[in-house]
Amino acid sequence: MFEIKVGNVDEVIDDDGPVFDSNMSFDEAIKGSSAPKDVIDQMVLVDVRYYGVDSRVHHGQIMANKKIENDIKVIFYKFLEYKFVVEKCVPMSFYSWDEEKAMQDNNTYSFCYGKNKDDKNNLGLALDINPRFNPLIKEDGLLQPKNGDYNVERSGTFAVNSNVVKFIEALGFVWGRGDKDVDDMHHFEKDKQFCKK
Repeated sequence: MFEIKVGNVDEVIDDDGPVFDSNMSFDEAIKGSSAPKDVIDQMVLVDVRYYGVDSRVHHGQIMANKKIENDIKVIFYKFLEYKFVVEKCVPMSFYSWDEEKAMQDNNTYSFCYGKNKDDKNNLGLALDINPRFNPLIKEDGLLQPKNGDYNVERSGTFAVNSNVVKFIEALGFVWGRGDKDVDDMHHFEKDKQFCKK
């Protein structure tokens, strides 16, 4: 694993300034979470910049584990470099912690505390990126979210052997494609070795 330091997100602007998708306080971003205090204490609210579907620079926020804060900043700088589209990044409190609702809205997120204790999103150690563009594809062909639309020709969609996927994997994330009986195309999580640290 390696660490890359990046500059301030304010360095990335366009002539009209960014479009603000989210500008919450930490308390607003964590409101309504059922996570215990020891889990919430591990979280940080990360400001990110990215090209939206309108080709403008957007400002969003991702609630994540402090352990991957630098990784998220590095990933989003790489997205800007590649002009890899991200539709929006809004903390899950906006969706009342409803993952299906957030995925249908193509929202990119990390921390979402839920019932599946094996899910790295519970600890903010996973990143779910453009879930509608990169749906979970079940063995029977069903998609999650239901309005998922996988098209590798569209920016913001992950393809096998793409430079974006390789870069994220080089940071120690495991892509959800080929995970058990599903292809979880939007899901990247830190590997088990990292999570033990």
